[in-house]
Formats: sequence, structure tokens, C-alpha cells
Amino acid sequence: MKQITQTMLRGKIDLLNELTGNPVNSYVLVDNKRSAQIGNYYLSMQCGGYALFRIANEAGGINNIFSRGHSTKRELYDRICAYILGIESAQGVTA
Repeated sequence: MKQITQTMLRGKIDLLNELTGNPVNSYVLVDNKRSAQIGNYYLSMQCGGYALFRIANEAGGINNIFSRGHSTKRELYDRICAYILGIESAQGVTA
């Protein structure tokens, strides 16, 4: 089984942002102030675990997409792949 890397996770998250029409960057500088990009999905890393978060408001509030704590890279990768398949299916995208 192939080892999942942070680069692979970020690649899937970039694809997810592209599929959903969301910004690729979590924050941008506007008038020298950091501005949250609402809708952006991003990788959260904490205590050796990984989770998928999405920016919910201008203040940078977040949603934990899978409503779980941080997990292994493999578990998160598999969840993101399933999430993407669900979005593609709803959009009528075929591989």
C-alpha cells in the first residue's frame, strides 16, 4: 500500500477547491490585513493528526468537514477521495 504524504493530501484538497469553485488560498492580504477566503478547504495538522477544514466566515471561523478529530493521513485521504467522488457524482462528472 502506497504511503500517503502531505503533498498528496494537499493535491486532493486543491482539486476539491477547484471542483467546488472555492479559493485555493486560505488567506490573502488586503490593505495589509489578512483576509479569510470563505469556502476554502484546507489541511489542518495537530498533534500528528490531519483533518479537512473549511473557512466559514470573514473572521476565519471554520467547519470540520467530517466532524471528527484529527486522523491519520491515510484515513483523511480516503475520506477526501470519497467526498470528491460524491461531488463529481452530484455534478454529473464522469472519470
